[in-house]
Amino acid sequence: MGNGFSIAQPAGFNDLAIHSAHPYPDANNTLIYQLLTPIIVEADPAKSTLTFDEVVLVEPGSDGAPFPSADFFDYVIVEGSTDGGQTWNPVADGYDSRDKEEWLAAYNSAINEEQNSTAVGTQALFLPRAMNLRDNGYFLAGDVVRLRFRLFADPAAHGWGWAIDNLRIQDNTVTSLASELKKTGGLNVYPNPSEGRFTVQARFAKPTAGLQIIVRNTLGQVVLRQLLAGAQTELKQALDLSALSAGMYMVSVGVEGDAAVRKVLITK
Repeated sequence: MGNGFSIAQPAGFNDLAIHSAHPYPDANNTLIYQLLTPIIVEADPAKSTLTFDEVVLVEPGSDGAPFPSADFFDYVIVEGSTDGGQTWNPVADGYDSRDKEEWLAAYNSAINEEQNSTAVGTQALFLPRAMNLRDNGYFLAGDVVRLRFRLFADPAAHGWGWAIDNLRIQDNTVTSLASELKKTGGLNVYPNPSEGRFTVQARFAKPTAGLQIIVRNTLGQVVLRQLLAGAQTELKQALDLSALSAGMYMVSVGVEGDAAVRKVLITK
């Protein structure tokens, strides 16, 4: 829940994700998206991780400006609360478009007369982010923590905003194949949404045998399993699930115990 965020799929994106308003409003606005289900911090620091893919096109601060400072301008930040939302502390320091060269180049590629960026986020700008809930010292093993995503905008320029996808909290099941797929362009499902006929596309860093496509419903039940013969370097497979009910499904491509997953929405 929150203000200024929604689950959406703007043009140019492959699936639904958490999106701020595009463009986001400025003038000292704070946009917040809060996860309603709290988590319990793992005892093992190696497992208390938070990972997601994101696009950050927010006004960059002055070169060398520390966070937080007046010259940092707009920023995004992940925060946690151990008192039910009364006070919030950072999981990690806030950041802006300067954090990744691709984001900064995109932000600066289209500046209008008001000094706002009119550049639009795309699927290609998604980059991975990893944080550890224990690093900043605010959250200890066993703490019950609520998490939120916050975008702060000062009164000056603004840009497209923030998009967040593939959120994993203390989930250590991400595997090498999923990581390799990210490096080679990821797993894509299109068109999405669709009436049930869509294409699954992926490119692998090396020939990979034993691949299978699995589609599950929201209850985790397998509604389709398709084994792929031979070793694959590129995958482009058409699927017809038009007989299924409307709703959200999860499409995974990989081998046993090692797969990448994408959401697909079937509409009627």
